[in-house]
Amino acid sequence: MKNLIKLILSAIMMAWASAEAQSQVINWAAQHSGTHLPQLSLGWDYGLSFQGGYGYRFASKIPWIAQANFSIPAGGNVLDDYKLGVGGKMLAWDASHFKGEISLQGVLRRYSSPLVRMNNVGTLIQGSLGYYRPRWFAGLELGWDKAWLTHFSHTEVYRETILVEAQDGWADTPTAGTISYGLWIGGSLGAVDVSIQVGKVTYDQFQTGPTIPNYLRLGALYRMGSSQRR
Repeated sequence: MKNLIKLILSAIMMAWASAEAQSQVINWAAQHSGTHLPQLSLGWDYGLSFQGGYGYRFASKIPWIAQANFSIPAGGNVLDDYKLGVGGKMLAWDASHFKGEISLQGVLRRYSSPLVRMNNVGTLIQGSLGYYRPRWFAGLELGWDKAWLTHFSHTEVYRETILVEAQDGWADTPTAGTISYGLWIGGSLGAVDVSIQVGKVTYDQFQTGPTIPNYLRLGALYRMGSSQRR
């Protein structure tokens, strides 16, 4: 029973955070690649949320970008809920205008409610396949977001209404995860890439999905600094 409740609470948390702190969308065919890549995005899935991030593009034979993203929901206390992702992405396949990228991030997230506060550590793995031109780009994406370690801090309301003997601490098994899949399209004007992403989210056990199983993101990325050798 206790494990089932933790799984349900963790699933709610993953649903909120499923579409945020995502890998940045970038036009790999833009004429000016840039070194410093700040980005902002606005997302809607479980609610309205905002994300800011930064990427650093390394000069190497295989293009790759180190990146960090931070997202928060709109309204309420800003730091009650957040998601932080740190990792990198690389261009793994390059065949003229068709390109494939993979990204991996370590994820730290917090979700608070009147019943419980959860902090968890997880991973986000994403892959995409796209068609890129200097002025526009489009493609498909697939992601797996998994919480491996989750710490539960229950409130008195939780103990009074749900489970009296609830104990705070780390869950001893991996909790919920989500699979996201969708498409994106974007345009490049000068040093700016703008993109729209739409898709669906389901739990990784494929038996059910979040209350709102869709996501929408609007993003903008600015390329700064000198172009890198590709």
